[in-house]
Amino acid sequence: MSEIIYYVAASLDGYITDAQKSVAFLDRFGDPSDTEEGAEDYGYHRLLEDTEAVIMGANTYQFIQGQGDYPYPEHRSYIFTSQSLKAPAQGQLVHTDPVDYCQQLKRWEDRPIWLVGGGQLAGALLEARLIDRLRLFVAPVTLGAGTPLFGAYQGHFDWQLIDSKAYPSGLVEMHYQPL
Repeated sequence: MSEIIYYVAASLDGYITDAQKSVAFLDRFGDPSDTEEGAEDYGYHRLLEDTEAVIMGANTYQFIQGQGDYPYPEHRSYIFTSQSLKAPAQGQLVHTDPVDYCQQLKRWEDRPIWLVGGGQLAGALLEARLIDRLRLFVAPVTLGAGTPLFGAYQGHFDWQLIDSKAYPSGLVEMHYQPL
């Protein structure tokens, strides 16, 4: 059975986007997909190597589409949406309940699945206890509003810290698993 990893960056006050649905607040910390000598990748390239499938909600997918080339062409992509969108080459649009589908997906996939975003999907999967690892990168920024890390999820959930790392950029990674 595969596991779902939520690898995500958030502000100190728990937002993954600002009020305008932008992640520009992360720009000063560098682009983890950058392959330039000396660029910090925050474990991004290893994550891509270790996973063969990505899951995301429609808002995350539309944001990614607006950035240019699709960054996960080698991964099977599952986009949860009720909208009519164009799927990426290796992907499919999923119009059914994400919780039920992800329960099946965890049985189908052999390697970890990366939950790319967003907060609403993460909240639904957290509530169903389907997130197996959380790799949270906290940016030393407060936004005051935006997309919450786990959407509208208000429940209680206990995590165990596995590891943490402070980066020279100011980001702090905390790696958790459910208790």
